[in-house]
Amino acid sequence: MNGMANGLPAALFTLFVAHVLLAESWTGILLLAYFIAGIVALPGWLWISRRIGKHRAWALSMLWTSLIFIAVPFLGPGDTWAVSGNLLTVWRWRSRGYGTACGHSG
Repeated sequence: MNGMANGLPAALFTLFVAHVLLAESWTGILLLAYFIAGIVALPGWLWISRRIGKHRAWALSMLWTSLIFIAVPFLGPGDTWAVSGNLLTVWRWRSRGYGTACGHSG
């Protein structure tokens, strides 16, 4: 179930950028921000998982992501900076937290 939760947004991301944000030219930049955020977040999630345990780190990442994704229905044309600055960073924090909890590094 969690694999689908990670895969579905990634698969639909380009469609979201093109049809909701109306910013198809931003797709590459936003994908780059997505991957950079994942690289930057990894040490933080490793630290968190060592401090509170892998299961709790995963649960924390799910809670945090659920709270942040409440904002997604309110995004619309021109909200590319909101996506790149907040949602993508949190999205990668969640997916990195899941990977860390499962013993994966990336």
